[in-house]
Amino acid sequence: MVRKWIPDTQFNRGAVVRFNNLFYRSSISHTSGPGREPTEAPQLWAALNEDTTSPSPATSIASHLNRENPPPMYVHPESGASTTTVNSIPPPPPHVPGYGFYTFLPAGHHPTQYQLPPGYRPLYNAPQTPYLHAPKPQHPIRPPDPDVKLPLPVTQPQAQSRSDRVSPDYVLPLPFPFSRFIEAPAHPAYRSLAHAMRALETNESVLREEMKGETDAVCCVGGFGLWAYRHGEPGEDVKRKVYAELQSDDDTGRETWLKAARARTKRYCEPGAIRPAMRWVLVEPRPEAENMSLAALERYALQHGSFPRIPDDALQTGTEASGTGLCSARAWHAGGVHLGKAGKHLQAGGASLSYDSIEHELSSFEVLVGDVSCVRWIEGPQLHSELAAGVIPVEGGREAHGGAMLVAQAPYEGGWHPGKAAIGEDHACVGFGGGEFWARGYRVLAWADSSKEN
Repeated sequence: MVRKWIPDTQFNRGAVVRFNNLFYRSSISHTSGPGREPTEAPQLWAALNEDTTSPSPATSIASHLNRENPPPMYVHPESGASTTTVNSIPPPPPHVPGYGFYTFLPAGHHPTQYQLPPGYRPLYNAPQTPYLHAPKPQHPIRPPDPDVKLPLPVTQPQAQSRSDRVSPDYVLPLPFPFSRFIEAPAHPAYRSLAHAMRALETNESVLREEMKGETDAVCCVGGFGLWAYRHGEPGEDVKRKVYAELQSDDDTGRETWLKAARARTKRYCEPGAIRPAMRWVLVEPRPEAENMSLAALERYALQHGSFPRIPDDALQTGTEASGTGLCSARAWHAGGVHLGKAGKHLQAGGASLSYDSIEHELSSFEVLVGDVSCVRWIEGPQLHSELAAGVIPVEGGREAHGGAMLVAQAPYEGGWHPGKAAIGEDHACVGFGGGEFWARGYRVLAWADSSKEN
């Protein structure tokens, strides 16, 4: 039976589909999705010859393929030619920590054996022998460092992957773990984007577009952009100037912040997106969202530009005296974007910030989410020396005059409460009980090992 290729569909090995008026056969069992179209993933699909464009029953297709294609041969990169077929290769070695996930080896079908769409360009020179042999790579695949990983949030159970549930013929380690998002600083695509962002730190037009919420100006790497603070660098003066010129004390300022927050949230939830390991996402609470799964929350955020409740991967930056967790929040207020705290147990949807000695409840706010292994706390008295050494604080907020505010926490009434700390001040400000208190025994959140990357 010939099926139409559609995304998010399970195709078993041998399944025949129609895509762009051409027919393809599935080389391995897999689930379709972006980047796995027959024309984009020759390791998953084998194109059929033109004389099979009007296939009869599946039995005739199978007999044709068996007649045209002898059993594929596999050449190990180090051992040379072999007469062993793919299906008879011994099972893979046990998983080695640090090598990431495993993926399927293509089942011996190469696009040059078939009639491909016009304009197709293979990524390497294909072999011309009667039997297909795997090409020897020009560069050996190097496994990643053991600490390069993308763990799920602690509150989410580790789901079993399809690769673990299906026994493939043979598997090879990937240089980086497969993920729907790229947020590991060691990933080549992430590092390339971070290098490009350095040249934009003093670009006023790009910073203006980021503040106004232009989607193409969303900063997708940590430690850069309008909200990042880098001690002693000229880009900080430019950011202060841009924010002070564009900020507004009326509703226009709040709408500008909301537009930019929605653009960030949508961009970070796009499949395959490059995004910071620590990032701010918009939350606009809705009562019916309490039981929504993480996948449903991400789909909602991609469509609406905000989460209907605090995500489960929100970074815990404080605790109540009872032990209940708190996370950092930020929102527009009085011309600036100020930092506060959020929690599912708090009133009015779960967030507040302190300003002018008063704790203000929030109906819309951003929360800090990400991987806790990417950040560390710096004691307040050591902040100046750490910044001078090149440590980069996690992105926080800006005051109305453009000065940077950092993510902070301070002890009070038996708990550690998230708040804010301004550059050059000797204390942090935290909201509590409807008011605001100043604390000198505070900490500031910074990127881990940022001084080495600087």
